Amino acid sequence: MTQSTKQLPVSKLSVSRCKNLNSRKQAKCVVQSLEFHPGASIGFVTGYAKSLDLFEVDGENNKLLHRHNFANFPVDCAKFTYNGSEVILGSKRPFFYTFDLNKCSATKIAGIRNRPNVHFKKFSVSQNGEYLAFEGQEGLVAMFSAKDKHW
Repeated sequence: MTQSTKQLPVSKLSVSRCKNLNSRKQAKCVVQSLEFHPGASIGFVTGYAKSLDLFEVDGENNKLLHRHNFANFPVDCAKFTYNGSEVILGSKRPFFYTFDLNKCSATKIAGIRNRPNVHFKKFSVSQNGEYLAFEGQEGLVAMFSAKDKHW
């Protein structure tokens, strides 16, 4: 695009339809989060079905690699960590989970004591990968170390 024009140049754009990411194991409830791994051909789907589904992303088969179920934990938000070694999962609960991709195991992380107004429904991972920031009520933003999950 040149600076003098405001429109994209006329040309052909080639698009092909790929198979749905979760076509092998479709979600039974609303999907709340999906994300692609920052460095590998892996993606996840999660939501109110209380599970994390990891898929190999190839556009043709999208094989289910692993499913992890979380009891009484409908997932509102999930994100890969900066280096892609973990998935952080949040819900409107007073705690959150991490899922270690190398060990295929989940760890429950306790919330903040004496802070009932902090929930873990919405969060962000800092660009440098050092922090997790969870949105709370009444303008509170709870910061955790992404490395050791302490606040």
